[in-house]
Amino acid sequence: MNILVFDTASPMCSSAIFADGAVVAKNHKLITHQHAEILIPMIEQTLSDAKMDYIDLNLIGTTTGPGSFTGIRIGLATARGLSLACNIPLIGVTNFEVLANAVSRTDRVGQRILIILETKRDDFYVCVYSERLDLIYGPTTIEGGDLEGLVDPGKTIILGDGVKRAMPFFARSGTTLTGKKTKNNIELQMIAVLVNDRFNLDAKLEKPRPMYINPPNIN
Repeated sequence: MNILVFDTASPMCSSAIFADGAVVAKNHKLITHQHAEILIPMIEQTLSDAKMDYIDLNLIGTTTGPGSFTGIRIGLATARGLSLACNIPLIGVTNFEVLANAVSRTDRVGQRILIILETKRDDFYVCVYSERLDLIYGPTTIEGGDLEGLVDPGKTIILGDGVKRAMPFFARSGTTLTGKKTKNNIELQMIAVLVNDRFNLDAKLEKPRPMYINPPNIN
């Protein structure tokens, strides 16, 4: 199974190809608003690095947000276009799901998982999962002053690209802070794992929909 995965919802635009579960090529670049110019060349470079072409792919996986409004829109449009043009199945996963599943089973024991993502506003995107990855709260947005109410002191793993800005709100919570320390290829690998698992369920594949949560902030 050759799987092309990419993420455009987070600041690190990235793509990778996995063959039978192993990464064979990956690329990433920290960007702001250049998704349209960067994504297709990045995907084609990743294919070239893997010595593959679109015809060799069996599945496409992409993130659906929340995150950059422009990135999500361009990423999904690109994924849908490739899926249609090349007749390749497409599966989308949220950035919350990817990050939650990236926490190992061992680390999850006795813990809840609070994921905090940047909105580029005063608030944060948040989602809370149990140690079994059942959804407890969210996805939604929340003000920084309300974050501590989502924490069970000493029994919460916090991660996501919003953690650094949120840290002052947890000064007295005694929380396990992981931050977003996972390497880029680990998150891409989790995208591949999730979309492969869903594909193997042989369920009807629904058209991926963007997770914006709130309308874009256009000023």
